[in-house]
Amino acid sequence: MLTQNDIAEIERIVGDKIDEKTKLLPTKNEYFQRMDGLSGQIKKLQETMDLHDGQHTEIHDHEHDITERMETVEKKLGIKHSISPAI
Repeated sequence: MLTQNDIAEIERIVGDKIDEKTKLLPTKNEYFQRMDGLSGQIKKLQETMDLHDGQHTEIHDHEHDITERMETVEKKLGIKHSISPAI
């Protein structure tokens, strides 16, 4: 049967092992501060990507408009263009 000293020694050993295994882990507060920072960075990145995608759409629309205008002019002048538009 275990004595009080045995139980105290087991508790000490288990406590030491837990402390050793968790000493490199961040505290709850440190973890949430880091996650808040990362969430902010991800949000900024997403906003940047959305803006960039919008610029691509504008460029594509502008290119499409120019291509249509060129085709209209070429048709009126009876010219065939040899450059195909980029897709």
